[in-house]
Amino acid sequence: MANCLFGWPVWSDVGILYTPTLSGGSWNATLPLTNLQDRRLAKVARSSSAAITSTLFDVDLKATRAVRLVAIPKHTISEAGTVRVRGFSALPIVDSLDFGTGWSSLSSPTRSAAAFTGSDGIPLDLIGDDSAAGAEGYTRTPTFGSSGQKVLRVRVKENTSASSVVRLLDNTAGASRIFAVVTWSGGVPQVAMTAGTLVESLEVATGVYRLTFLSSAVTAANTHLLRVYPAADSGLTVTNTGALYCGCVELYDTATDPVADTGATPPWPAGLTAEDLDGLNVPYVKTWTSDQSARYWRLEVFDTANTAGYVDLGRLIIAGGFQPTINLSRGAVLELETESERMITDGGAALYNERPVRRTLAGVLDDQAEAEMFTSLWKMQKQLGITGQLFFVYDPSDTTYLHDRAFLAVFRKLTPLEDAYVGRYKAPFALVEEL
Repeated sequence: MANCLFGWPVWSDVGILYTPTLSGGSWNATLPLTNLQDRRLAKVARSSSAAITSTLFDVDLKATRAVRLVAIPKHTISEAGTVRVRGFSALPIVDSLDFGTGWSSLSSPTRSAAAFTGSDGIPLDLIGDDSAAGAEGYTRTPTFGSSGQKVLRVRVKENTSASSVVRLLDNTAGASRIFAVVTWSGGVPQVAMTAGTLVESLEVATGVYRLTFLSSAVTAANTHLLRVYPAADSGLTVTNTGALYCGCVELYDTATDPVADTGATPPWPAGLTAEDLDGLNVPYVKTWTSDQSARYWRLEVFDTANTAGYVDLGRLIIAGGFQPTINLSRGAVLELETESERMITDGGAALYNERPVRRTLAGVLDDQAEAEMFTSLWKMQKQLGITGQLFFVYDPSDTTYLHDRAFLAVFRKLTPLEDAYVGRYKAPFALVEEL
């Protein structure tokens, strides 16, 4: 069992010093992305469709923040849907899930969008060269803000092509900064480099490999072309034909980006249905065991089969974290409460004013170091009072009851710090769920 985690401060909300901005995707004009910064879960952001290009968004926290938790406390993502979260220290130069946006065709390549979805939930296009008269593929022109080496990542899976090429070309100098020829052996890519360096070939899903390349130094002032040829060799022979599963093309200034990448993970608890979870706000929540220091965050919802034709998201929490060194004492109480009223008529029938059920938790942090208490729980209560929100996770390592014991909350009351003995404090607290 991991120690409990208080998701706080909420960096994605409008703060005293910074106003985080949300952008990207396609969202209903009357239910915009900014609703994710509203404390009321009923005030949702609604995508204009269930297409992948609609159900993504970017968050600029306006400053590099130490993030321990990302949560969507309420949503309508279906059981088949997944969510991917990434954090960046600097904006990607290219961040392209597929070849549908931002790319131009080289001749007339074939493309089947999201033709394959790996076990990590990331869809790949099937792109092909069906002409022996020319080298077909996709190209785009990245803009570099600085010179030096760059990092390129791309996901591939074997199809009919015997050989494919990934290339970063300095068009001004007429020289390749990355030139990778990808062949296959038993479903495993074999990469030969003419320019640049292969840093990693990692299987991220069954049969799906993420290739990471380091370029030779680029000159920012020059014009560069990023190209993918699904059926080509080191000589870019025009007679080659074939197809390749490919996608998730990412180009960065530094090898440290992305700072965090969850992959595409389901927000629903495994084995449970909507009937099992009726009456409960089931959050999407991702925690990390250490700080993820990033300014920019991208959230992608993959739920194209959502029967509503759109996705509703209620609230966004990108938060720091207080995880006590010594966990909750035994005896913590997780409880359900409701303000529903039962009235009896003169004839004896019962009438009900039904209201939602909410979760509460009361616990004690015992034997806590003085410095830890005054920089965490005391400060948290001082800043939040009984109205400021946090996101509480009872056990971040739990995969069975996480959905029951993780929720958006406020302090029910402000509780004292008890000076138990020299240098050690006892700190009770009480939380109540926000609906």
